[in-house]
Amino acid sequence: MQKVRPHNTHLTAILRATRPLALEGSDLICEVFYRFHKEKLEEIKTIRLLEEIMEEAMGTKIKLKFVLVKKADQAPKPVKSSDVIDIDSQELEKIAQEIFLK
Repeated sequence: MQKVRPHNTHLTAILRATRPLALEGSDLICEVFYRFHKEKLEEIKTIRLLEEIMEEAMGTKIKLKFVLVKKADQAPKPVKSSDVIDIDSQELEKIAQEIFLK
């Protein structure tokens, strides 16, 4: 991602929403969570750029393939007690007013 950033910062953000799934020979298969991201990653200029960067980094040609994650594969993130705060309704109303009335 560090090598992609100078070429395209938006692409770096999209790559953060992907994860490697498998390496089959020289094919690197990556899971993509959103159809829009998959379509952007599959654009010819994007594929060329990413494959050039991968070849430079890995020292061998890598062909990228993107697959859309199935909804069932997207496990919900567990909520930790540290993520939750207790707040009374009056305090919540005050915070909401500060946000939306400014």
